[in-house]
Amino acid sequence: MIDPLKHIDLLRAKAAGDPLALLRIAEMMVEAQRFDEMIDLCEQIVAGADANVAARARSLMLRQIPGWHFSILSDLPRNRAYADAIARALAQRPGARVLEIGTGSGILAMHAARAGAAQVVTCEANRLVAQAAQGVLVANGLHRQITLINRHSTSLTEADIGGRAGILVSEIIADNVLSEGVLPSHEHALRALCVPDPVVIPARATVCVALATDHNPVRAPLDHLDGFDLAPFNRLKPPVISIQTNDKDVQLRSDAIDLFAFDLATPVRQPPERGTRSMVSGGGRIDGVVQWLRLELAPGIAYENPPNGAWSNWGLRFHRFDDPVETQAGDVIVIDAAHDRNRISITRA
Repeated sequence: MIDPLKHIDLLRAKAAGDPLALLRIAEMMVEAQRFDEMIDLCEQIVAGADANVAARARSLMLRQIPGWHFSILSDLPRNRAYADAIARALAQRPGARVLEIGTGSGILAMHAARAGAAQVVTCEANRLVAQAAQGVLVANGLHRQITLINRHSTSLTEADIGGRAGILVSEIIADNVLSEGVLPSHEHALRALCVPDPVVIPARATVCVALATDHNPVRAPLDHLDGFDLAPFNRLKPPVISIQTNDKDVQLRSDAIDLFAFDLATPVRQPPERGTRSMVSGGGRIDGVVQWLRLELAPGIAYENPPNGAWSNWGLRFHRFDDPVETQAGDVIVIDAAHDRNRISITRA
């Protein structure tokens, strides 16, 4: 059987002049992770197709843009914490070159420029995001002070950014801290792109957890419905779900503990980890473990998104046990936790 993904270029040549066929090929390019070529093709379709096909091509491009690029700008405590940390860093090192990893909207790079950075270099791997961010810099008159490079940070060299940076800023933090590649990106930047002992924002990220009950009936394991036993279908439920910080259905059943801590200011590779931790229940049913994050942006400046707190752009992760556990106050629950530098898994030991 012919694998169409291996013959995209041949199919594209045959589809020339047929916008609908070219749109199908653009969809194949997404599956093949040939994103820049997909953008080029979709832009060609938008320019020459009827309104319906052009709208579908535009939608295909925009589906590659994570929605959090917009929601994160509504997280005002996060924005203020970053802005304060950047201003403090530049007060300590006036005139320092700032390197930002992950431009997004450009807001953090602009905060650095406003705070007095002599030069700001920011990089963004997503071409569409980089193009939009460049428009933001132009609209704010900062495109000469801020250099935007449309590449992943790990492909940059010292020459690319005009010399080593004294301040490193990033906001490539996932809900679980790790999944946007913060560890390899920081490690590379600190080795290859920064001066010795730079200011790093954030300098440390911690994964926090607590035992919890989830009272939301929609998320509860299946039991009986209309006289039928649906429990065997639970094996298909995802072991980890995302929930909002202000979700009142989540009830903490233990004190919080720090599960993993990541030093984002070291160039030394931090290895995967695995171990067990004992957690003391306050009593009641334990459905699993809820996970959140804490960022140390500068001495005295931190950001945390704990459960039952205010809304945060960063969500919580709920690691559900295979079966709920009924506990009395003082009962000890042992969890097995691991990370592979990209994902975190938590199960009952």
